[in-house]
Amino acid sequence: MTVLSESSKTSSVGDGVTTRFFFNFKVYDAAHIKPWLDESEQLTGFTVNLNGDYSGGSVDFTTPPADEVIVTLVREVPLTQDTSYLTGGAFPAASHERELDEGRMIDQQLLELISRMSIPPPTSDPTAPGVPDYTLPPPGAGMSFRWSEQEPYTIELYQAWGDAVGIVPKAYPAIQGDGVTLQLDLEGFTDGIPIESLVVTCGGVYQRPRIDYRVTSTGIEFIGEAPPSDAWVQVIEYTPVNVAPVESFGRIYMQETAPNFHDARLWWRTTDGLLFTAYDDGENEQWVDVRGAIPA
Repeated sequence: MTVLSESSKTSSVGDGVTTRFFFNFKVYDAAHIKPWLDESEQLTGFTVNLNGDYSGGSVDFTTPPADEVIVTLVREVPLTQDTSYLTGGAFPAASHERELDEGRMIDQQLLELISRMSIPPPTSDPTAPGVPDYTLPPPGAGMSFRWSEQEPYTIELYQAWGDAVGIVPKAYPAIQGDGVTLQLDLEGFTDGIPIESLVVTCGGVYQRPRIDYRVTSTGIEFIGEAPPSDAWVQVIEYTPVNVAPVESFGRIYMQETAPNFHDARLWWRTTDGLLFTAYDDGENEQWVDVRGAIPA
């Protein structure tokens, strides 16, 4: 017996009809096959059938996997060794070769697992000063990962929207202009929304509040000229929310004038609803419009 294939899993796409899915790598025990549907391991609702020579087999699902669902069959050999030889006793080739095969299968499943990990390159020396530490921190609700700003580099948690005010966007369904209508009623619009909380584009062009449009009880009204018939109007509402403090990331400032450059990373300009990020290339410092690197 030998292990000639390096594969330890196979994937197919469900069509809502097919119930039988095949694998063509060696398996000695049906319990070693673990079926997955998308991101969920299946514990029941299937039967594993092995070929007589253990060269592969199939999994039969009781219910066909839904259309477009990814069906993955994974071989997982237990990390144990239950073959025992007595001193001076028989040395059967079949059981000995099976143990050798399953040892190599374990190597393959560990290699497959490692291939899905984030690991440093082989040139990295974990004992050298300044080498990044790839260890992940404990999870935190609503938090993201980022590299620390100074050596030795570590992966740390941070709150993406700072510690004072967060911005939650809400996009209203786009409306196509007709060249005549000035008033656009927005589905789900609430009376009393401040004009500073809206960002409006017409045909992809930013519209200036109080100059190009005003807010009404049911939506917005264009001033002077209606959106042309070939232009779509998109309205996005940004609602401030409180978020947890995170000292390492800084703040989002919501005000008319630019804050001190070194006090903030993000500035929400309340006069027109634009969001700016602090840009520093070592020679120049400026507030840049996040829509397209337009200096403030």
